[in-house]
Amino acid sequence: SFTATGSIRTQGELGSDGLRLAVRDFPLPVPVPAQTGKPAPVPVLSAVLQVSGAVRAWRAQAEGELLRGKDTARFRFTGLGGETALELREVEVRTAAGGLNGRFKARWRPDVELAFDGRMARFDPAYFFPAFPGAVDADLRFSAASTADTPWQGLLKVERLGGQLRGRPLAGSADLRYKGLAVTGKADLRFTGMAVDG
Repeated sequence: SFTATGSIRTQGELGSDGLRLAVRDFPLPVPVPAQTGKPAPVPVLSAVLQVSGAVRAWRAQAEGELLRGKDTARFRFTGLGGETALELREVEVRTAAGGLNGRFKARWRPDVELAFDGRMARFDPAYFFPAFPGAVDADLRFSAASTADTPWQGLLKVERLGGQLRGRPLAGSADLRYKGLAVTGKADLRFTGMAVDG
């Protein structure tokens, strides 16, 4: 179910002194692989988002949980933004075993820019990508930018990679720069049965 409470200003610049949006028991439309002959549990979302401000300058915070069978992942974020950009200054996901912390930025005018900087500690991607269960440790930094006249370019930095993914141990690091299909830098990523060196 979805509910919305609060007020919206329609005179002058569109905005709100406080708007609360809530979703309860919403099954996420993500591919769910079959495991051991039985369908995996469908992730179910319940969350509350609170927004205030105007289109050109707004603030938001959200918290909620993602239920997958008997397992629960809790999340929250706080952020601000406007007509051309947003910044999530705090992104946190917590599970029984570990979680993720980080910051995310995005800009879509005049050019497109994306950036994430965070840390995973025994983070299980299967809450969001059911085909990839695991417990991943890593420090991550990622950025991407593009203009109308240039290809995507940015960086990917992975440090202290550890844990496991789909039952296979992980290890290594990477420090890469890319522009279009051209990639430079160093990588030493280990996934049992597979290695990426550069």
